[in-house]
Amino acid sequence: RAFVSHGGNDMITAIDLDEIRILLNESTDEQLATYANHLGISSRYVIGRIPTGANPKGMVVSPDGSKLYVAERLNDRIAVINTQTLETEKTIGLEGPRRRTVARHGRQVLNNAKGTFQNQYACYTCHPDVHEDGLVYNMAGTDMGRNLANVQTLRDIGDIPPYKWNGKNQTIYKQDGMRFSTILTRNEAFTHKELDVLVAYIVTGNPNPPNLRFNPIGELTAAQKRGKVVFYRDFDNFGNEIPVENRCYTCHPPPFFTNLEMTDVGTLADSDDPMMFDVPQLNNVYESAPYLHDGKAPTLEEIWTKFNDNDEHGVANDMLKDELNDLVEYLKSIGDAKNYMDEAKVYEASVSGKKNKNKK
Repeated sequence: RAFVSHGGNDMITAIDLDEIRILLNESTDEQLATYANHLGISSRYVIGRIPTGANPKGMVVSPDGSKLYVAERLNDRIAVINTQTLETEKTIGLEGPRRRTVARHGRQVLNNAKGTFQNQYACYTCHPDVHEDGLVYNMAGTDMGRNLANVQTLRDIGDIPPYKWNGKNQTIYKQDGMRFSTILTRNEAFTHKELDVLVAYIVTGNPNPPNLRFNPIGELTAAQKRGKVVFYRDFDNFGNEIPVENRCYTCHPPPFFTNLEMTDVGTLADSDDPMMFDVPQLNNVYESAPYLHDGKAPTLEEIWTKFNDNDEHGVANDMLKDELNDLVEYLKSIGDAKNYMDEAKVYEASVSGKKNKNKK
């Protein structure tokens, strides 16, 4: 027997491996090709489904094979399951919180797939560890293949509305409320309580993890320092003043490195409807590949080497390769917003000074 945990469905599936071998041996190649879409074929080898507590993850079988121990991750306990009767004999508490906090409840909602058709996926599916899965999806119900969307992180997004690449959702409530049920799940929406705790968890419970490319004392490497100069430059390599709207820091000011506005950087594809895009944050951008709204840039470098022919996404065509490398190194060093509060004040003072100078 084999056991498979379903973290989004709060259950364990027991499988008869001998039946799978028999099925494979007796099936033709043509039949095997149909099994991926055969909704009833699992009845041949699934022995049973065992309900568990919230978000079962790690499992281990006892040395004698009689017990299956399952970590119910979001219930802070271990379930002990009899591998023959497929029943839970007991649970072992791990001395977690005595009451379910709002954050814990919200995390359970994010990980649970009950709101989708046949429990196929949860918020966690596209946002593992409250981040992003690095994939690109077509969310449209019609015109399949149009308006592809690169999944964005959920970390530290409470202060940077709007949401969605086209900026149509001004709040996380709108993003995860009726839009979620209408466009994504096509099923019942979250209850008011579920939506409340989910939004609370997303807003308050998910700071960016430490950026290993960022020195905690703020000291940059030589390459990162040179890249920072490029990021904050006002003139290109030929001495021409860069238009304000084409300077890196105009759209990406600290501490979140987004100006919270909509812009057009010339990256619309033929498959996109005419639109502008919400400027994304750059905190921990090194771990958010691929890049651009439709994920067509696998690396940061390719944003400028392949998709910026007309310098609409910042002036970069004058740069030497070493300068672009330095800029990328600086971008990869950008960590959590709290590290840039002082830099934000310096930036605001600098911008204010430039405006006053221009008035004179």
